[in-house]
Amino acid sequence: MRVKRIIDLTHDLNPQTPAYPDYTTVEITIHETLQDVKAGRRSLKSNRIAIGMHCGTHMDAPFHFIAGGRTIDQVPLERLVGPAVLADLRKVAKNGMIDRSDVTAFYPQLRETRRIVILTGWSCERGKPNYFTHH
Repeated sequence: MRVKRIIDLTHDLNPQTPAYPDYTTVEITIHETLQDVKAGRRSLKSNRIAIGMHCGTHMDAPFHFIAGGRTIDQVPLERLVGPAVLADLRKVAKNGMIDRSDVTAFYPQLRETRRIVILTGWSCERGKPNYFTHH
C-alpha cells in the first residue's frame, strides 16, 4: 500500500546554519521592518540574504560534476517531486560507503517511482565538527 504524503527534507536557513569549514556562512541583514514607517509610503519587511551556494539544503546540478551536464535551471521540477522509495541504509552507511549492491533490492520499486531517498543517518551529525569532514 502506498502512503501519500509530502515530506519536506529541507533544514531551516538562518545564521546558525552549519557551513563547511572556511566557507561563507548565512548572513541576513534586515533593511526594513513593519515598524519602520517611512513618510509617504507603507512600511514593509525587507531583508538581504547572503549565502554560499553550498550552504544549507541544496541540490547539486549535474553541471557541478559533469562537463556539459545540465545546470540547475535545466533540471525539470517534475524530476524533484513525486513518489519515492525510502532506502534505509543506516547500517550500511556506518562504514562510509554505499555500493550499488546496497540499493539493488530497491530496483523493482524504483522502476515505478524513478526516485530514491537514501537514509544514511548522517543528518544526526548536523552541527557537529565532523559533519563536513567525515561523511
